[in-house]
Amino acid sequence: MGVRHAVVAGGGIGGLTAAVALSRRGWRVTVCERATALTGIGAGIVLAPNALRALESIGLGPAVSAGEPLTGALGLRTPDGAWLSRTGATASRYGVPAR
Repeated sequence: MGVRHAVVAGGGIGGLTAAVALSRRGWRVTVCERATALTGIGAGIVLAPNALRALESIGLGPAVSAGEPLTGALGLRTPDGAWLSRTGATASRYGVPAR
């Protein structure tokens, strides 16, 4: 059997993560992106601890760790303000701080 080839639609965080994961498993990968250049747009990306663990599992931990950790309380709230989840709680559950 020859080398498998995957075509990934989109050069965002999901598409590039899929491309890295497939490539590290021996696939030849082509990423199709409609933007002419991959540039920052001035917005941050927040990754939950479970997402960080997934990125670490495909060898991207050191690159992600170079980013700045979050400060302050972040999480999801109901419309009345009750916490559904907080970064500290998910960090404890998954063993990786949010970044």
